[in-house]
Amino acid sequence: MLSTNILYKTFCSVQKLFVILFILSFSPFILFSQSCLPEGITFTTQAQIDSFQINYPNCTEIEGDVQIEGDENTDITNLESLNVITFMYQDLRIENNPTLFNLLGLHNIHSIGGSLVIAGNNELGNCVGLNDLTNIGGDFEIKENPAMTNLSGLDSLNTIGGSLQIYGNDNLNNVNGLETLSFVSGDLVIGSGIMLYGGNPFLSDISGLNSLTSIGGMIKVSNNDSLTSLTGLGNIAPESIYGIQIDSNQILSTCGVESICTYLANPYGSVIIEGNAPGCNEPEQVIESCDGICLPAGIIFSNQEQIDAFQSNHPNCSEIAGNVIISGEDISNLNGLNILTSVWGNLLIGGNPMLCSLSGLDSLSYIGGSFLIVENDTLVDVVNLNGLQYIGSNFKISENKDLISLSGLDGVDYIGGNIRIIDNANLESLAQFSNIEYVYGDLEIIENSILLSLDDFSNLLAIVGDLHIRSNEQLESLTGLENLTSVGGKLEIKDNVSLPDFQGLNNLISTNGLEILNNDALTDLTGLESLAYLFGGVIIQDNDGLTGMTEVELINPGSIENLVIQNNVQLSACEAQWICDYLNIPNSLAQISDNSPGCNSVEEVLEACWTIIDKYDLINGFTISPNPSSSNLKIRFTIFERGITTFELFEISGVKVKSLINEIKMPGTYEKEVDLSKLNPGIYFCVLKTEEGIQTKKLIKF
Repeated sequence: MLSTNILYKTFCSVQKLFVILFILSFSPFILFSQSCLPEGITFTTQAQIDSFQINYPNCTEIEGDVQIEGDENTDITNLESLNVITFMYQDLRIENNPTLFNLLGLHNIHSIGGSLVIAGNNELGNCVGLNDLTNIGGDFEIKENPAMTNLSGLDSLNTIGGSLQIYGNDNLNNVNGLETLSFVSGDLVIGSGIMLYGGNPFLSDISGLNSLTSIGGMIKVSNNDSLTSLTGLGNIAPESIYGIQIDSNQILSTCGVESICTYLANPYGSVIIEGNAPGCNEPEQVIESCDGICLPAGIIFSNQEQIDAFQSNHPNCSEIAGNVIISGEDISNLNGLNILTSVWGNLLIGGNPMLCSLSGLDSLSYIGGSFLIVENDTLVDVVNLNGLQYIGSNFKISENKDLISLSGLDGVDYIGGNIRIIDNANLESLAQFSNIEYVYGDLEIIENSILLSLDDFSNLLAIVGDLHIRSNEQLESLTGLENLTSVGGKLEIKDNVSLPDFQGLNNLISTNGLEILNNDALTDLTGLESLAYLFGGVIIQDNDGLTGMTEVELINPGSIENLVIQNNVQLSACEAQWICDYLNIPNSLAQISDNSPGCNSVEEVLEACWTIIDKYDLINGFTISPNPSSSNLKIRFTIFERGITTFELFEISGVKVKSLINEIKMPGTYEKEVDLSKLNPGIYFCVLKTEEGIQTKKLIKF
């Protein structure tokens, strides 16, 4: 029972594809068949119908809307003269015809591109005459036909591109005639909650919908006074249901059909179940009636006796609809839960000092909410979770003192929230997360004191939230994260005293902030060579072994909000290109102090930056001369791409003193004379910005 958001998104894509295919399926008719009446046509008398073929010879496909409607004086009794029509591009409305007994004459129509409305026809007993109709592009409404007892005549109808609405038909007994209907793209409405229209008071059987396998909206069943069961709706794919409203059906007691039961396991739309008979008067009653589903209010196991008595107290209970808490001083095994396949709510296994294994949970495949395994002092492994595939929200495994391995979680392919692996003192490896491609919250790996590596998140592509790797004392490698490309939140690597580098993050491109704090064995930033976008602040602080940061070259300085480099006692090489470029941005926010000489202040780093050969110099031929200079300066550069070009002078403090060029330039080589006579002696930065990048040079004015 894996009714997940992933399945739901897949369904939405299929639904869109259906609409496209529906339109394309008619393209041969549109391109090659004769058509007529783009403005549509309205029939209000029998004479107009009888003269149709005379007035519109060879008219077999009507482009506009067709309306067959009248009032209490309308004399339309049959539609025989419309028997040449095969296709309608737009809507067909058959309304308020008091003497129309059948729909014979429409028997050659195979497709309606728009909606079909059959309403207010006092003598119409069924839909005989629409026997060739296979597709309706829009809504199908059958309402307020007081003589209609069934829907026979719709025997070929397979797909409806909009909603199916059946209400206000006072004598409708069943929906026989819809046995071939398999797809409804919108809501399924049987009876109306609106007093003006009402339900179908004598409708007792909807089994004629048994072939319906997919919808694209809500199931609404309201005010059907004779309906006792929802049998007929059981084959609808639950992931195609947007919500359910089952209300005011006064003798409806059987609602526990498979589609409704499965949808209630993981609803992603509204749920209204009320005003029906006992058994179907609230969601909890429906859940109780579902085969194998039980305990909508959840259950707490606080001792071994309750675990052992579970199957006798709750026979055939394989899917618990509520939350499950397992927490007891004497709980030593979970064997009494061996029939459990699903927990729709949260599952907490915590505070069990005698629980050595999770034997008994071997059949568990689905947890709809969060899954927490915490404070189980003697738990050694989780191998008995090898059937688990889906965790709907957060997963936390923490403070399990004897836990050695997470082996057993290799079948999990979806976790909908945070993953937190915290304070497991004997955990050696994270192996068995190889099916996880996305973490939809934070990933936290914290205070696992003998953890050596992060194997195996080998298929992890992206983290939506933060990545925290903190206080893992023996962690020596980040291998296992080789395919990770983005962290949507902050990347924090802190207090990992044995970590020498960041190998394993070699494909990481972006993160929303970077904090590298107190990693004593860290010597450089090897492993972050692909990092290009930070989208936040950077803090590199208290890393006692860090000597340089020049391994990182691709970071876009414009993505940095602020920069802190402090208390790295051996760090003397800070002149990485991204740092130099960021410091050259006017009004950039930077704190650089208490490192080794060469990286003890912003000024020291900027001084060191001038020793770097700008990687763009060879491209743009950027030169300034003479340098040093007392008055006149000549700048020369080449442009290869049309775009905005600026040339500015900054004091060493970062204050801009001159803007000499700020315009769109075409490709070519340019020279410009600059008068420096009014500048005070000192050191300045010359900053050239082109479409190729930012280039800086030091200028000495004497």
